[in-house]
Amino acid sequence: MMNFQFSILEFLVGAWTFDREFDNGSSGIGTVNFIKNKFYGLEYSELGTLKLVNGTVLTAKRKYYFSATEKNLEIYFFETPKVLFQGIELKIKGKNIIGKATHHCGDDFYDSEYVFKANGTFQIKHKVVGDKKKYLSKTNYRKISS
Repeated sequence: MMNFQFSILEFLVGAWTFDREFDNGSSGIGTVNFIKNKFYGLEYSELGTLKLVNGTVLTAKRKYYFSATEKNLEIYFFETPKVLFQGIELKIKGKNIIGKATHHCGDDFYDSEYVFKANGTFQIKHKVVGDKKKYLSKTNYRKISS
């Protein structure tokens, strides 16, 4: 069994491009940087554009902390004190590393899947259901530099 704690974080360090699709026709593109943080593992910093179905284009910014234990990846909201967004138990499936996680946020429920692929890319899917939200997003990440 590989040691996820170091390999998954080392895998993520660097600059990535992303493309995001929503099942409602909206889409997004941008870049993400994973930078080492001496307290939290990695800092995830996303900057991109979100194009809504009606043609409106918005700036998309998001930050998280990523940390890892032996078999788990933990993603925290970028705030103090840090608050857990999702804890993901990672498993090897064929040549990929996969994990599933959930998160309740008020009336919203996030059901997520993380797939780290042997080809060096990864994908995150979020199915979100709530009183005012109902969508599926799929984000594909490709590394551009270490």
